[in-house]
Amino acid sequence: MSVLLLNQPWIESEAEYGLRAGVRWAQIRKRDRSMPFYSFPYALASATSYLKAHGIEAVLRDSIALGERKDQALQHIADHAYDIVVLETSTASIACDLDFCDAIKTFRPATTVCLAGQHATAMPDHVLRSSRADFVLIGEYEKTLLDLCRCLDGGQPPAARMKGLAYLREGQIIDGGRHEPLDLRELPPPYRDPATVQTYNEPSARFFPNAAVMTSRGCSFQCTFCVEASVNYGAPSRFRYRPLDNVRQEILALATDHGVREIFFDDSFFTEKRAIEISALMEALPVRLHWSCWIDRGISKETLRRMKKAGCSGVKFGVETFDPEIGLAARKRVRRETVEALVRRCRRAGLLTHASYVFGLPGETRQTLERTLQAAAALRTTSFQASIAIPIPGTELFDQARRNGWLRTTNWSEYEGQGSSVLRYEDLNEADLLWAMTRARRLKIRRLLQNPVALSLYAIKLLRMMGPREFLRDMQRKAAFLLAREAQPRR
Repeated sequence: MSVLLLNQPWIESEAEYGLRAGVRWAQIRKRDRSMPFYSFPYALASATSYLKAHGIEAVLRDSIALGERKDQALQHIADHAYDIVVLETSTASIACDLDFCDAIKTFRPATTVCLAGQHATAMPDHVLRSSRADFVLIGEYEKTLLDLCRCLDGGQPPAARMKGLAYLREGQIIDGGRHEPLDLRELPPPYRDPATVQTYNEPSARFFPNAAVMTSRGCSFQCTFCVEASVNYGAPSRFRYRPLDNVRQEILALATDHGVREIFFDDSFFTEKRAIEISALMEALPVRLHWSCWIDRGISKETLRRMKKAGCSGVKFGVETFDPEIGLAARKRVRRETVEALVRRCRRAGLLTHASYVFGLPGETRQTLERTLQAAAALRTTSFQASIAIPIPGTELFDQARRNGWLRTTNWSEYEGQGSSVLRYEDLNEADLLWAMTRARRLKIRRLLQNPVALSLYAIKLLRMMGPREFLRDMQRKAAFLLAREAQPRR
């Protein structure tokens, strides 16, 4: 029994590339814009190591990190004759994902194709009726995939309503629902492919090579727009933690085997307790590594100082909006004073700061966008990121949008949150959102250029990744963007 776990090709363009596996929201990125970002396909990698630990021949292949075209990925499948192929899906890429699935079934009908990931989890009926896929793996799928491998290897069909599995039988959807949450003590560290391990990059990480590590699954918040709890792990979702020895093993392998210099902890966020535990782990390592993470906004100054002493270079935190009514409606209650106090504590501890914003949540207007941008400018975090709210199927925001008639389209390819919006409100149009995104990008570039420490770290990292020529081109593009006349929102 051989299994290929594949992050299949998506966009084949010299100007753009797409991220699907390893990110909370699939996105299309410009190749000529700023720092390269390739995300580690954590779910596929975890399932690969889990299968290997149970004696299954499993291969992880990340076509996006490899820069592989559709025909090349299909040729790889043809050359190796896998029994099972697992494909990652997202809402924005689903048309390409289903097309790739059908292409496999055309030239290798006997190959079992399983669809996993966000869109397949949220809409198993849609993907099964719209493709020739054999199965959908729902949510966390390590145990489900292992059970399926054992059934098929023994020549048996899966048990009726197997947990974590959906499939078509005589025109009817058989949906076993989610598998019980995995005990993370059973999970070995995710498999790392030596061919791509230094391709992955977290843009906010200060050093390169860097690697994403997750020490937990779940999230204690229930934000209406977020896929973490509702889609990835299922609500109600609470934190489950990997044993620290397991995390330590993964980090040491990244440092000694792959030359990684910084770890980016991509947990939903570190609580105070987890931040202390990880600080102690990093401080006790036989090698000195930089690290960064998402944090809870209430972390104390003492813990921030301990993190800095243990090698932490910076922290990320979610703001999304400074408007209290929008935040309350999205179940993301953020007080401006709380965020300002956190930024002050981080500065005193010597930590760089990175905030995230989401434009276009329900209740957003031109005026609330302007206030959030003004507050973001006054906050003066080292860096930040902004995206347009996307109602991903399976989230409460999607259900709200469908009930209230806010959805402009269900053309899933537009659900990527960088260059357009699929939501329509009476007091907000797409031109307003694109204006806000342009303003945010201008502010982000100015913030970088005005901060000598951040600029020097950015320059060193980009030079290491891409060389002097690409670094100069990047600086020229930034200067041209700042000098270009700024369009005003349509009134």
